[in-house]
Amino acid sequence: MTIEGMGEVLFCHATPLRDDEEVVLVDSRLDRWREVFDGLDPAVRTVVRGAPSDALESEERRALLASRARQARGREIGVPHAEAFRRVFGEEP
Repeated sequence: MTIEGMGEVLFCHATPLRDDEEVVLVDSRLDRWREVFDGLDPAVRTVVRGAPSDALESEERRALLASRARQARGREIGVPHAEAFRRVFGEEP
């Protein structure tokens, strides 16, 4: 598809040239991404992927980071502020 100002844009589910079974993640190594895009028409300047695994992976990371932040602030049940401070800084406030 040609989009004004962007040129040729390819929309795909998982990977542009293979099937929906192939897996490539946001943090896959660069060699893996080169392999995935190998053979793509050089006129395509942008690829828009809509893989559910990427969205799930991002949500899992956000949830884990939020949980760790709550723990560090002592907002988990049973963790007093002084204990949270000690866990982060290694000493009492």
